[in-house]
Amino acid sequence: MPRPLPLGAVCFSEYAEGYESFVELAASRDLSWIEFKYEPPAREAAGSLDPGRVAAALARRGISASVHLPFDELNIADLDDGMLEESLRLQLEGLRFAAAIGARRATIHSGSLPAKDYSPAAFAESKRRCLSSLGRALELAESLGIALCLENGNGYTRSALKHAVAPCHMREIREKLGGRIGFTLDLGHGTYFSADPSYLVEELGPELVLLAHLHDNSGRADEHRPLGAGVLRLDKLIAAYLAGGWSFPLSLEHKNVPDLMASVERFDAELARMSLAR
Repeated sequence: MPRPLPLGAVCFSEYAEGYESFVELAASRDLSWIEFKYEPPAREAAGSLDPGRVAAALARRGISASVHLPFDELNIADLDDGMLEESLRLQLEGLRFAAAIGARRATIHSGSLPAKDYSPAAFAESKRRCLSSLGRALELAESLGIALCLENGNGYTRSALKHAVAPCHMREIREKLGGRIGFTLDLGHGTYFSADPSYLVEELGPELVLLAHLHDNSGRADEHRPLGAGVLRLDKLIAAYLAGGWSFPLSLEHKNVPDLMASVERFDAELARMSLAR
């Protein structure tokens, strides 16, 4: 019996075998969605940047996809003009790749201000740059037919002041962008607020949450642990998802294959325990 909700996986940047290989890995566990992180080394593996090959692999396996735009050591709210432009250039490159493989959704981070650089004026300027960068990315995304989705950052980080952590931050950004941006809800990041972060869907608006990331944490750091190895109440999340009639894919987000496989097993075991077995 198929799962009663779409379970996927994020092709983590550390996956050096590349995007095509990850499609086969996801297919082997009957996953229905992949989010490709547009980051090296996964991005630089043989065949990863050949959109025809990646699109063909997805079509062959009947898997839908989104793209996670690059963020490692990048900042679309950077106060340095050169760093800002390079960060934005790579966002736009990732969007073009998403369009080329047929993806219709893409995740973007909001950027941040290093805590050491904080002043009211610096934070305001960083926020202005964040909105400007998101606006430029939106222009290209819309022209390509891609729904751009703002991800909630984790609140555990103390070294940076992120512009999108709480639902109120994300709703404010959406309002200032004319209601044109959707949301990627990272439920693992949501454990910063609660062991049952499913309420964040209603806070943001179920119709606006187009993608989700799923992993577990201890409640003290953003660790991307396998499901069941932290505080996340998976049972409550699944129950809320089904009761709410939500449709966005839940993509398991880990940094290695064993943790991903452990989470697939744990997710299916929870379905079985709830008498929702495949």
